[in-house]
Amino acid sequence: MQASPAFRPPSVTRQAPGPHSGDWLRRNMDLTPQQQQQKLRSDPAFQKLPPEQQQRLTNQLNHFNSLTPAQKDRMLDRMEWMEHLPPQQHQQVQQMRQQMGQLDPTRRQAIRRAMVSMRDLTPEERHKMIDSPQMSANFSEQERQIMHGVADVRMPKPGDPVPRPPQ
Repeated sequence: MQASPAFRPPSVTRQAPGPHSGDWLRRNMDLTPQQQQQKLRSDPAFQKLPPEQQQRLTNQLNHFNSLTPAQKDRMLDRMEWMEHLPPQQHQQVQQMRQQMGQLDPTRRQAIRRAMVSMRDLTPEERHKMIDSPQMSANFSEQERQIMHGVADVRMPKPGDPVPRPPQ
């Protein structure tokens, strides 16, 4: 599970069919960060947002621009993957992401590494591993509950095809 921001400018709402998460970034990633900021600030929907939400979106755009090209591609792929989850799994991932956000960064990273190591397992195997003595020794009850929450979600594997929006 990843905790990086899911940038979605205010004029893009989650819907199907229609705009997808990451569309704005894909369309504007060839602009300079300054041009992107200017385009974002000139968006009428952005201007209507409260200042703290404007700052959050600006920070997310800055974070995205600080990533390597490969990291940007992975983030865009995850955003698209999340959009294609069934609503119940999407909500479950969002709840786990919120809980992860409350953890210390080193613990979040440990959970991410553990979940990535279980990517090839079935959901049943993941639950069994999460309940193992080794995991109980390395993770708190709260951390293992977060992991259980994600265990049933089909996580993409490296190389999995990601649904792409039409260009």
